[in-house]
This record gives sequence, C-alpha cells and structure tokens, in this order.
Amino acid sequence: MNNQNRKDIANRWKFLEWLFALGVAIVIATGVFVMSRAKFAKLWPPTPDPLYYSDVLGILLLVEIVILIFRWVLAVRGEMRMLERYLGDFLASLPIQIYVWTIIFSILLGTLGYLSGNILACSAIFVAYSLGDIWGHRIRNNQIKRALGQTDKASFDSQASGWKAIEHFYLERPQLERSATMMFFSFVALLLAQASRFTSSTPNGPWLGCAAYVVLILNIAVTEYVIYKWRRWRDRDLGESYSY
Repeated sequence: MNNQNRKDIANRWKFLEWLFALGVAIVIATGVFVMSRAKFAKLWPPTPDPLYYSDVLGILLLVEIVILIFRWVLAVRGEMRMLERYLGDFLASLPIQIYVWTIIFSILLGTLGYLSGNILACSAIFVAYSLGDIWGHRIRNNQIKRALGQTDKASFDSQASGWKAIEHFYLERPQLERSATMMFFSFVALLLAQASRFTSSTPNGPWLGCAAYVVLILNIAVTEYVIYKWRRWRDRDLGESYSY
C-alpha cells in the first residue's frame, strides 16, 4: 500500500471520529432539558390513579433512554476502535447516507429523552429510530462485506479469527430481524398511545396509555439486552473488550 492510500485511509478514520463527536454533541444539545425538575415534580405527592402511573412510567422510560444513549456512545466508540484495528486498511469511501443518518439518529436520541413524558410522540419517534436502524445496518453491512472481501485471509493468519468474529457479529447475527422486531413493537406502542388519546374521556383511556409505556419500555429493554449479549460474545471471540 502506497503512502497516498495510507493517508487517505487515515483521513477517513479521522473524519469518522469527527462525525461521531458531532453525533454526541447533537444528542447532548437536543436532550439538554431531559432531566428537568418538572418531570420529577409530578411524582409527589403519589396518587393511585392511571395518570400518576403514567407519569411514573414516563420517568422509567426517561431513565431507560438515558442509559440507551450512554450505551450507544460507548458501543459506537468501541466498534470504531475494533473496525480500525481489524479492517482499517480496507475501509472504502463512506457513502453520503452515513452522514445523514448520523445526524438524524443523534437528533432522534436526544428528542426521545426530551419527549419521554409524551408516549404518543415518543413511540412515533422510536418507530422512525427503528427504521433508521434498519437502513444503518444495510449501509454498514455493505461496507463490511466490501472490506472483508478485500482481505487475504490466507496471508494474515493472526487476523483471520478476528475477521471471522466480525463477520459473524455483523453479517450472520439476525441484526435486521432484531431491528424489525423493535419496529413492530414500537408500532404496537404507537397504536396503544393513539387509542388512549381517542378514549381519554373513558375509564380505560389512561390505562391504554400506561400499556403503551410498558410495551415501549420492554421493547427497548429486551432488544438492548439481545445486542448486549451479542457484543459480549463477539468480544469473547476477539479476546478483547470493545463494548465499553
């Protein structure tokens, strides 16, 4: 590989790091009011009615989204280190879609936390987030397939096991199916939230809103646990942690 190619590859990784930093900044900027006192003030004094339970579930969703944001930041940074180490010399030019989706994803994450008290808006945004996740997998998988196709596994025995672990994690795990499942249950939460709005004047209306919260909270928790286990198994195969 000549010096110009190495310089081009180094510049691409520097730009990825800049893009990641931009995404984090957008998340923080859009979610700056997420932990406002007004959200927690509703919890006191406690009242045993569906509106109060809805506020409690909104706080639980807020905490879960904050955890999701931190896990997203750590996971992306770790996977950038992993890909630079194992596929750094084979990175192709980045498609324009990755810039657009990075910004959209960051705005959606920040907005999710800010709107955690509005289950209708939050579930609708999470549907969009899930759709973006599916497109993100497609773009990333094409890049990784192209990079792995350029490796000479017979000539780099020390790297072959790492390439296999990366291929298994990104291309053989049911990543798209996970995202599609996440989108399906986000739709279920959205429908329950919409039904709650239409029946708000009836006794069952507020309870439907609580049900929407429960579905969305469990949806995020289960799908994130699945990807957490996949990352742990990938790190075990690589012999080094890239999850933190």
